[in-house]
Amino acid sequence: MKLPQIFRLRKLLFKDVENQVDLSVVCFMALDNGMTGVFEAAMDRTQIDSYEVIGAKGSIRVSKAFIPQMY
Repeated sequence: MKLPQIFRLRKLLFKDVENQVDLSVVCFMALDNGMTGVFEAAMDRTQIDSYEVIGAKGSIRVSKAFIPQMY
C-alpha cells in the first residue's frame, strides 16, 4: 500500500520576538489523494494533553496522550 504524499504545505510560525524562539505552529497539508490535514502545536496556549483524528467515517480522540515533563 502506497502512503499518500504531501503535495502542498503551508506553515504559520509565531515567534517570541525578544528571544527569537518559535512558540507555536499551524500547518495546513493537502495530500495527493485529495485529503487535507491540519496540525497545530504551541507552547504559549492552554495545555492540552490530547489529540483528535477526524475522518469521513468518524473520529478518534486520545485523552492524556502526552506525559508532561516534570521540572
